[in-house]
Amino acid sequence: MTYTVIFRGEDDSMGTFTFVSRRHDKNFAWTEFIEKYAKQGQSPLAIMPGNHIVYFPQDISFTQVA
Repeated sequence: MTYTVIFRGEDDSMGTFTFVSRRHDKNFAWTEFIEKYAKQGQSPLAIMPGNHIVYFPQDISFTQVA
């Protein structure tokens, strides 16, 4: 099962990471991210099944709209 994790880094920035979990279980995938994929200082905020893109208001820039 593919999961996308939204995480917060050491510098308080947010990021995403998509991976294929070894089991179809959200609890297992959450722990798997922490133990296998998270870098120093990264902590998960949310986990979503599948390949979803999530935009937050701070990601939108009206100055770059053509």
